[in-house]
Amino acid sequence: DLPSISISGIIDRIDETTTYIRIIDYKSSVKQLSDKKVEGGIQLQLCTYALIASSLIEKKLSGAYYLSLKNEDVPEIAHKVFRDKVLDIDEADLEKLWIKQNKLKGWTFDSVSTLYNSDQFITGLTSKLAVRGGVYQIDLIKDQLTRLYTYLLRSLSEGNIERRPVDATCTYCDFKDICRYRGKAYKPLDSLKDPRVTLQGKERKDAVDEMDN
Repeated sequence: DLPSISISGIIDRIDETTTYIRIIDYKSSVKQLSDKKVEGGIQLQLCTYALIASSLIEKKLSGAYYLSLKNEDVPEIAHKVFRDKVLDIDEADLEKLWIKQNKLKGWTFDSVSTLYNSDQFITGLTSKLAVRGGVYQIDLIKDQLTRLYTYLLRSLSEGNIERRPVDATCTYCDFKDICRYRGKAYKPLDSLKDPRVTLQGKERKDAVDEMDN
């Protein structure tokens, strides 16, 4: 039996309707969820927030996203050039360009959520609000995080506290001396991922190749 462990954190923002919730994590730079990093145990925060919030609030998860607070400048464009005319760029054009550069970046779990009334604010949505590449399966993500946290808890309970740093981590938290590393990046825990399907529920290519052989 493994000992219990408590995890604490603060969710930056929860958007809520009568049926759905959406988790948003503010970042100081542009960031995107990575299948490889989530499966490898490197990127756990946002998905953990999403699962805990859904459990506590007891509503469906529509998605979990990063929102960059980096004040990126809009490229200076003076005119729109057409074949037969040149038009000045107005404030509405600049606003559209800024919104395009600052869309929410992350994973969508439910394509019919009422939180999505436009594709202009979230990456990965088509004009008809379909999800490019398919939605992510929250049950598969929950299974993956359970395997990862079980592994981490077992390692800690066995006294395995070796330093396994990650490349290019933050420089401002109290643990920066432990996790920051300049050199070879930490290798993901590939052995803990589901060998059959991806987090979107799609059959893995290597699993298909193995069956063919």
